[in-house]
Amino acid sequence: MKALLKALDSEIASVATLYLNTAMRRGELMKLLWADVDLPGASLTVRSPKNGRDRVVPLSDDALRILRKRRHQWKNEQTADSTDLRVYGSRADIAKAVRGSWHVLNSERRDVLQPVHSFRDTAITQLAAAGVPLAVVQELAGHASIEMTRRYAEVSPKAMRDAVTRVFG
Repeated sequence: MKALLKALDSEIASVATLYLNTAMRRGELMKLLWADVDLPGASLTVRSPKNGRDRVVPLSDDALRILRKRRHQWKNEQTADSTDLRVYGSRADIAKAVRGSWHVLNSERRDVLQPVHSFRDTAITQLAAAGVPLAVVQELAGHASIEMTRRYAEVSPKAMRDAVTRVFG
């Protein structure tokens, strides 16, 4: 992911970082309104997600920095004739740029997963690998069931070895 982020244009990399830091779906970020972003409270609310239950997502320092910068850009883009209340709108659809970068990097993942959804997969996997309880990961990801979260929470052989070593020595 680090190599992929470096290969992306800075604006696309910022959107990708938001996906990685929020585990949001593409449609969720595309529909996100400024009214649902609480910069002082460092959170955002995902409205009408796939499972039908709104959720609040805490923002990392990186996500907060990106959204503050985007807010400044957004204000400069508004005109008297046109105001788009979405944070990114169609700009959140970075699939084409990500596919192009994957091709340049010769990454095998480009054939396995949808480009933007792989950021969500990575976020969920990283949360689980860091020891975040699956119930918390489930809420952050907006999954209706813990079974769905388990599908995303890949367990590596190293994580299993580390767990055994930590508990049994």
